[in-house]
Amino acid sequence: MSNLSLIDSLNEINWDDICSESTKEVAIYSGIEESLSILSTWLGELISNHECNPALPFLYEAHVSLNDFCSSISLGLYKLSASSLRIVLESFLNFSYYKDHPVELNTLISNDSFYLGKAEIIEYHLLHTPQFNERSRQLDTINKLNIFYKEISQVIHGQIPGKWHTCMAFLDRKYDKDSFQIVASKFCNLSEIINLFLISSLKNEEWINLNHRSKKLFFKGMSKEKKIKIKRS
Repeated sequence: MSNLSLIDSLNEINWDDICSESTKEVAIYSGIEESLSILSTWLGELISNHECNPALPFLYEAHVSLNDFCSSISLGLYKLSASSLRIVLESFLNFSYYKDHPVELNTLISNDSFYLGKAEIIEYHLLHTPQFNERSRQLDTINKLNIFYKEISQVIHGQIPGKWHTCMAFLDRKYDKDSFQIVASKFCNLSEIINLFLISSLKNEEWINLNHRSKKLFFKGMSKEKKIKIKRS
């Protein structure tokens, strides 16, 4: 940073130009919107079918973090967007467990020492969710989820210094096409993984309550043979 005050420095950055340059990438934004549509539809279905469930705040958190992601990527805050991606994933994972475990949810709220991470939640589904093993194997759900989580965590924790950074100087912040494309691609990857995880982990009684048009969207690009193998229709 220069000798300018923090407020002056922030005002020196042309945020309008960064956003304007970003939004010229119409084709990339179309891909982001398509992935957003899948996640938004899942949010709507889960919220509607679990009305008054005390675990719903996890879904609201996912919704807010999707907004944060769209804001940060459009303003050239590429590394900052990584945390939003992981929050979205962890929010869906947490909801998948706590929607059926109100006692543990109360403990999570009241006891700071209680915590279930990604691995524990996946292990729970492997042990207790009917047909999760076979569905996740057919869709390669767990492998894809673990790879994504590891890569995004490396960015967040600075394990690969410079990853998703485009400039060192505060006032040099700008739109960067290569970084924008990488982050947008990672978001589309996230949407695919959450979609596969929910297809794999939803119980049959939850699945049958989903809207037919929503299921059609969730199955987009999946072969008929694969749908038969995972026993979803």
